[in-house]
Amino acid sequence: LQAQGLPPIICALRGLNALTVKKKFIARKITRDSVRNAFNVTADHVKLYPADTTNELCEFVRQVCEHRCSQPQWRSARAYVLAERFNIFPESAPSTNSYIKDDHTVSIQVEGYVRGSALSANQLVHLPGIGDFPIAQIMAVSAPITNQFSGFAKQDDNASYDHFRDAITHIPDPNHQVIALRENIPDLHSNEQTWPTDEDLALSVGQRISVSDTVYDREGHLCESQGNAVVNNDRGGKSSEMRDKNVKITPLGSATLSDHGTIQIKTSCCASEWAAEKDELIFPDEMETPLLTPARERFARYRGLKSFRSSRWDPKEQLPVEYSRLFTFENFRRATRQTLTREQKIIAAGIGDFVRVVVEGVPRVAAMAFSLLQHESKLTVMHYSVVKAPSYGLPLRSKTPVWFHVGFRRERASPIFSADGLGDKHKFERFLPQGQRAIATVYGPVTYPPAPVLGFKEEVSAAGIIAHLVFSGGVQKSDPDRIILKRIILTGVPFKTHKCKAVVRQMFFNPGDVRWFQPLELWTKCGLRGKIKEAVGTHGHMKCVFNGVIQQRDTVCITLYKRVYPKFLVD
Repeated sequence: LQAQGLPPIICALRGLNALTVKKKFIARKITRDSVRNAFNVTADHVKLYPADTTNELCEFVRQVCEHRCSQPQWRSARAYVLAERFNIFPESAPSTNSYIKDDHTVSIQVEGYVRGSALSANQLVHLPGIGDFPIAQIMAVSAPITNQFSGFAKQDDNASYDHFRDAITHIPDPNHQVIALRENIPDLHSNEQTWPTDEDLALSVGQRISVSDTVYDREGHLCESQGNAVVNNDRGGKSSEMRDKNVKITPLGSATLSDHGTIQIKTSCCASEWAAEKDELIFPDEMETPLLTPARERFARYRGLKSFRSSRWDPKEQLPVEYSRLFTFENFRRATRQTLTREQKIIAAGIGDFVRVVVEGVPRVAAMAFSLLQHESKLTVMHYSVVKAPSYGLPLRSKTPVWFHVGFRRERASPIFSADGLGDKHKFERFLPQGQRAIATVYGPVTYPPAPVLGFKEEVSAAGIIAHLVFSGGVQKSDPDRIILKRIILTGVPFKTHKCKAVVRQMFFNPGDVRWFQPLELWTKCGLRGKIKEAVGTHGHMKCVFNGVIQQRDTVCITLYKRVYPKFLVD
């Protein structure tokens, strides 16, 4: 609530005149602490005033009337217009906007006062719950309008048209207008290759080539130094100008539950989630080796690391095909600073002007419009610093679909949680920890910090769909190269021990797996380090040697890692 602009809390204290001076101080302290705990605010957001006499009541009313909501920085950096009147006009030609799936679109005229920052016709506007659209025209009246604008007007109501006869008209500049592009258009045939010979063609008969394997490490880059955004391919090294044609994107905010009747909250499901979270706390990251599947096949995507802190992991290695649809920044902090500085120099409708904003290609009417900063319509990998809400006591597993309210946006995504620590590698969290700050990583549009983040989870009950606040926090940064590693631990027990040597079983179940994982380092829960010498027999037993005396009650472990990515939600 504070991030949304909550004003200070004012409390009226009655009956202070009947107390002594010492008890007045104690009563004030108890009241202040109670309000702080109830609203979860700091001490400077709580104002206490006595309200016993007539003069004290008048002073209290005056303080209430003079209080104003604080303007958050994320809201003051962007222009927004609350619609006091709107008009709807049908479009003669089908819309080419990338967010619209059909041709049933309209043009809307939103009239209201500009707040937050100056509004430019070259910017994009975000309509909450609908998407991002370019501005067709802005008509501004600098003088305040004194007529009554109560409620919304009908289409045939022309009462306000006379006020815009002498208005200043702002039309987008084609050379500086921002393109409404959400995703990058990957070129699957841009990789360098040679012409196949006759022998290669003969060998390729009857074989199928997967295109997804050839584009797993391609992604787009934004060049902040130039006016137009440019996409750079990692492999080819060539650049191509971004275009918004042939891109059909549906905003995540329009996704709804497909079948309300099939989703039910069962006691058994909650009990299983509780058991899984409890097991994760007692035995973190431990996993049993399958009996029928070889471990070298089951954990083929995992690898070992000598040191989680200092071992190198290439951030461009084996990226998923979804990364070819994203954009990234060379320097996100520099881009944020340049964007905020650039927006201050824009000549447009000022704060407090009464404007009429014309937006084309809108599928339905919206009551509020927000301007977007440079690149804020493009899709990337966003990282949010969040804390689990104390009111939500159920486990929240990674990749669970959650509604994100980021500033004025509303997006539905499946986040993955990771530890908020130093270094270039971060540990994946299977559940959002209680009382600890974590990083939620999602595929989402660019949002420059600071901006508040709220997460809501939908649940279906007999009363309908209920949204529970599961976490809150703020925007941290945009970085597709942030490495999130999922850790698993394979455990075994000593079967025979002699000083620093032991025969370990129940970690693997065939000698091939023992030889496959032989280069990895062993460690025990009592603090020993060791290595695998050789396989024993045909049931997965192995000889191991350690740097100390191994005990029979100890547990032998191997640690494996793999990089994980967020999940794309399909509308």
